[in-house]
Amino acid sequence: MASMLFGFFYYALYWRYRELFNEDGRYLDPHDLVVHHAQAALLALPACGFALLAIALFAVHRIHRRSRRKTP
Repeated sequence: MASMLFGFFYYALYWRYRELFNEDGRYLDPHDLVVHHAQAALLALPACGFALLAIALFAVHRIHRRSRRKTP
């Protein structure tokens, strides 16, 4: 769930504007009057981390569940 949240923020705050940043790493959205910063790309790191953690925990759960079923 957290991975999806950070992924959404990464898309909303960085990915759509990645080619519009000036040399200072900022972009002013004239419609919303919001300044977007290139540093928002850092949101990808926690998104990937949470996704990998979720996959690892799911795999451990499946392995543990299968081992309990085989034991009489």
